Amino acid sequence: MRNALIIALLAAAPLSAQQPRAARPLPAPNAQLEEPWSGPLQLVELKNGDIVVHDSREKRLVVTSFSSQEQREAARDGSGPLEYRSVMAMWRTVGDSVQILDLMQQRILVLDPTGRARRTQPMAGAGDPMALMRTPFTRTVDAQGRWYGEGRDMSFEGGRLSFGDSVVVVRTDPRTAKADSLIKFFNIVRAPQISAQVMRMQVPGYPKYDIWGVFPDGRVMLLRANGYVPEIVLPDGQRRRAAALPYPRLPVTEADKKAMMDSVQKALDEGLRQSAGMVPAGTQMPRFELVPPEPWQTEKPPFTGDRILIDPRGRAWVPVVDRTPGQRYDLLNADGAIVDAIKLPPRVQLLGFGASGMYTALRDEDDLLVIRRHPLP
Repeated sequence: MRNALIIALLAAAPLSAQQPRAARPLPAPNAQLEEPWSGPLQLVELKNGDIVVHDSREKRLVVTSFSSQEQREAARDGSGPLEYRSVMAMWRTVGDSVQILDLMQQRILVLDPTGRARRTQPMAGAGDPMALMRTPFTRTVDAQGRWYGEGRDMSFEGGRLSFGDSVVVVRTDPRTAKADSLIKFFNIVRAPQISAQVMRMQVPGYPKYDIWGVFPDGRVMLLRANGYVPEIVLPDGQRRRAAALPYPRLPVTEADKKAMMDSVQKALDEGLRQSAGMVPAGTQMPRFELVPPEPWQTEKPPFTGDRILIDPRGRAWVPVVDRTPGQRYDLLNADGAIVDAIKLPPRVQLLGFGASGMYTALRDEDDLLVIRRHPLP
């Protein structure tokens, strides 16, 4: 009788109180590029299995092959008709072309299916700074070529920029320019405070921010950080809410605080280095001062990244916290249930997916990145 009662209580317990699913190791790579990269990296697989790689530090946009190890330039860094200055995002779209979001030039660079630059098209809001800032920047596309991005309210009054506390996932059909707001979530962004050539930026720390991704059929999955709860928006706008999922509750330690401050400083330094050549000579740049959160959070959020990637088998890869080194991914189906879990080794990061498999980057002893391809687990 006692055992039956225990079993009944366990069965009735909320899923979020249960233990996370045991993770499998990442399959060994079946191909590797010999030349290392500096990073950060973005990658898209072409139809023939070659990949387009952007290295932001080296300012290279190239097409390379695992079989031949050869590289060729896809486009040059510059302001010419078929050149780029920044790569905010890149994705493969209808017709197997690749689109590259060049925010600095307020346009999209289009590569053909072989990875050669062919044309550019202006971004929505190009030429109007405030309109451009309000435009949802595309993060991904679905199988029909519709764009998905984040929209946020903002204002500029009294010489100060401010942002709204929520974000809306927006779907745009580039053929008709029709935009639909799909779902809203909470995400605070503090605008930098500028005074006497000093720009004070508050580090967010470890806030519980929701993350989202898009399936090829246009289904949007939003994961609520408060409880790790999936919400699914179907292509017709209907919504479904799934059961809460389990994750370890980890405290924010002093070491975590230092790691966060160091990582933001490193990213800031890298951004300033990349933009140095784009600032007119003689321009006095402000001094940046990082400010910690007030107060620091006491518990880590369930997610360690800001987005969900979807693999060719229709599984959502969710980066979640773990107690041991190395990134863990929960693999969710389109209904928000965990169907598998994969653990990446330390110093390995996921770059993306393609028909040929999944792509990772291994950080070697020289702090360089080695791109590898793995069979899809």
